[in-house]
Amino acid sequence: MFDALRFKTDFADPLWAGQPVRHTDEPASRTIVGRAYYSSYITVRLALAAAQRIDAETIGHDDLIRRLLRLSDMNARGIGGMLATLKASRVDADYKMGRRITHADAENALELAQDILTDLPTARLT
Repeated sequence: MFDALRFKTDFADPLWAGQPVRHTDEPASRTIVGRAYYSSYITVRLALAAAQRIDAETIGHDDLIRRLLRLSDMNARGIGGMLATLKASRVDADYKMGRRITHADAENALELAQDILTDLPTARLT
């Protein structure tokens, strides 16, 4: 089982002190998965809110995914599906200490986030 204190002792403390952190360690992998999700979530939320002329702050995580999946545009629905997958990975990384999060999981999350951000400019969000 992953000891959540390692987020601080093995990742945050060295990072704050300007020391190198091992990007292949589990605390780093868990953090990378979370940041990959949030960078995608916030970017997509802002784009959807601008396209639909609504307040981005009113769009929650699951609401954003539902809104995307209901759109007629295939790219928008694809982004919704990828965001849902990335969110599930983030939940595992943040809350499921019994599940091992590996360097490969972090790499997959980064690739999925890149796919989302690459597809976003061509998605019709209205």
